[in-house]
Amino acid sequence: MKLFFTTILFILLGLGVNAQNYTRDAGFRFGGGFSLNYRQFTKENVAMELFVGYQERGLRIGGLKQQFTPAFERYSENFKLYYGYGVHTGFTYTNKHKLFNREYKYDWTFSPVFGMDGIVGLEYYFHEVPILVSADIRPYFEFSINRFFHVKPFNMSLSVKYRF
Repeated sequence: MKLFFTTILFILLGLGVNAQNYTRDAGFRFGGGFSLNYRQFTKENVAMELFVGYQERGLRIGGLKQQFTPAFERYSENFKLYYGYGVHTGFTYTNKHKLFNREYKYDWTFSPVFGMDGIVGLEYYFHEVPILVSADIRPYFEFSINRFFHVKPFNMSLSVKYRF
C-alpha cells in the first residue's frame, strides 16, 4: 500500500516537469475540514496541488490539477480564477452509515474512502509579501464501506499560502 501511495505521489509531482523554474506555494485550507497544501506550477497557468488533511472524522490525501485565468483585471492584476479536478483517498472513523436514506448505527470503526474532487475558486496574490489568499468551492463524491456513496456539493473554504 505504501508503494502505491509513493508511486501516485511521484506521478503527480512529475507531470509536466522539465528544465524550467516553477513557482511553488504551500499553506493551509480551512472550512469543512483542515488541510495542508503544496502546489507546483507546471506551466504558467497550470498547477498540480497535493493536500493532506482532516475532514469528517478522518484523513484525506489527494491531488488536484488546476487551470488559472486572470479575473477582475479592471481592478487588479493580482486576481486569478482557478478551476480543476482531482482525486483523494483516506479513511473515516464513524459509527453510522446510510443506505437508501436510512441511517444505521453500530460500533465505531474505520472505513477507507476513495473519491473525486472538483474545484473552482478565486485567488489574490500580494506581491509585496509572497502571500496568497483564496476562497473556493471543492465539491466531491466518494465511495466508502460505511457510507457507500457520499456527495458533498458545497464544500466551501478559505486558503492562505506562502509563495516561494
